[in-house]
Amino acid sequence: MLRYLQVALSLIAMVTGPASAQTLLEALEASQRVEIRLFDGELERYDRARLGEREAHDTLRTRADLLDRALRRRNTGLDQLAELESAVTVARETAYAASRELAAQRRQLYLRMATLAEIDAEIASERGRALVPPSVLDGFWEIEFEPSGGVGLLKLRVEGTLITGTYRVSGGRTGSVRGTIADNKVDLERIDNANGFDSVLKGEFNPANRQIKGGWTAVDLSGGRLGGGTWKARKLSPAEEQRLQPEPEL
Repeated sequence: MLRYLQVALSLIAMVTGPASAQTLLEALEASQRVEIRLFDGELERYDRARLGEREAHDTLRTRADLLDRALRRRNTGLDQLAELESAVTVARETAYAASRELAAQRRQLYLRMATLAEIDAEIASERGRALVPPSVLDGFWEIEFEPSGGVGLLKLRVEGTLITGTYRVSGGRTGSVRGTIADNKVDLERIDNANGFDSVLKGEFNPANRQIKGGWTAVDLSGGRLGGGTWKARKLSPAEEQRLQPEPEL
């Protein structure tokens, strides 16, 4: 990982504790934005240097042509030739300096491009790590709804980005859920065994503490949406799941 990024992440860890995958990704994306701005600045300087080099070489070409024509006139004075030779020498040195400056600007661009390529690779890698493996979500969750205060047990199964599951909440209500997860965003539809499709749940999965938090909206099948609130779910640890044996009927 980039040295300066490691320093930045160390500072994040000092303030917030060990950095989560999302924190790492946000830091990488922030670094990418900074590097893109720096690259754009280097590109502007390169364009100016390229124009300067072109003008310097045009001047050299013009002065060399003047000297060529003067040499072809047998009556050109030596003082004039010396002046023209001096002008060519100055133009040649200026053109050489402009070419060196342009080469230096190209090297800066190469460095910026290499840095951006490294950041891009880190972002791609971090996004790959940020994908939630099914094993993390599969299993039992303790679920709670507000403001109703309903609590219960949720069992999830994940295949790719698709989620299916069953639940039982206080009051004896049971049913199933179906939905998706992408970039840690969870979208679920809750189907009550007695009342059918009754609510939409949206939330975000936090891999650091294995919790999902979000909001829910009740669905009126006649076309409107009624009520809502918040919900959260906590993944049970293996030890907690062991204590559920025999596995409860959901």
